[in-house]
Amino acid sequence: MHKLLNEIPKAWSAERRPTKEALENTELLLGRLKPLALLPLEADIGYWPTVALIWFDSPVQVQGFDFGYEIGVYPPFGSNFDYEIYEFHNGALKELDQVVTKLSLLMARDYDL
Repeated sequence: MHKLLNEIPKAWSAERRPTKEALENTELLLGRLKPLALLPLEADIGYWPTVALIWFDSPVQVQGFDFGYEIGVYPPFGSNFDYEIYEFHNGALKELDQVVTKLSLLMARDYDL
């Protein structure tokens, strides 16, 4: 059922896993990211029972929730840019295009890491 998510290394345990809805919403997003060559390098458990999508070459992360997504830009210590959060919590299907567009723009930025 989670075909694309199964292709990504996961850093969560069997005891602490994301919810079924978070997994399904993450799979929807991954289906849109694969043709853009934007699949993450790892998935982890988020701060809720969410899926955290991680790119090691970028400060951008995505949280897949039961009800939508959050995109976070987490600057490394000592960097010259600010922490940013973009929330998309009005339903995963309704906001999928907006999430993909915003993520594409953020991933294309030069963060001078």
